[in-house]
Amino acid sequence: MNRTLLILYLVMLSLLSLGCEAAPPPSDSPLAGEPCDYVLLIAVDRDNVEANADVFDFILRVLDRYFHDRIGGHDQVIIAELSGNNRPLIFQGTPQALREKFPDSKAFREYLLAHGTKGKRINTGIAEALEYLMQTYSVAKGNAESVALILSDMNDDQPGQNESDRRLMNALTTYARKGNLGFYFCDQIRMADIRQKMEQAGFQFYTLECDAFGRPPLPNFESRHQEARNPK
Repeated sequence: MNRTLLILYLVMLSLLSLGCEAAPPPSDSPLAGEPCDYVLLIAVDRDNVEANADVFDFILRVLDRYFHDRIGGHDQVIIAELSGNNRPLIFQGTPQALREKFPDSKAFREYLLAHGTKGKRINTGIAEALEYLMQTYSVAKGNAESVALILSDMNDDQPGQNESDRRLMNALTTYARKGNLGFYFCDQIRMADIRQKMEQAGFQFYTLECDAFGRPPLPNFESRHQEARNPK
């Protein structure tokens, strides 16, 4: 094969390899994704829901506040499970779709428990949920506010702690530039470590509530710049 044919062959290979990845659609494409103004992520530890009635009560109170604060908005809710299950995302949709799917709190609680497994895949589950949140269309474009609420004692029992801890830190550091984050029902022994992670990640404001706080204060979803309490 002469040199000219070889160059043409290599160019064609490179173009074919590029064609294997779907190009991102333009913003006016019908495939661009559903725009929204606000995204609420609730990542919940299944074991905590089962063992502590205050955790599920807090979820209901948060969702009720979100529904009322965001009436008329184009919003989404994402719910993730932080159990041994390696498929943490269990719901994504509008607040109205969430209410239609679960006619009462009993059905919602049963759904949470049924879609989790024993075990605490906390670090990786939080990282995956935050990565997914940041990749949703409007959040990735910078057109939507987002709040992530982590409801867990933060006691991870999965192998590979060093690797999962690094992935969690990477996700926290990236999300610190994009949205607001709060930890609730955290084991008191884990408080210092979580506080250190949040400050290393660069969060100026965040919420960290220990497991002794049975009815933590609710976040406010109305303001453009939510300022969570910073427990220093």
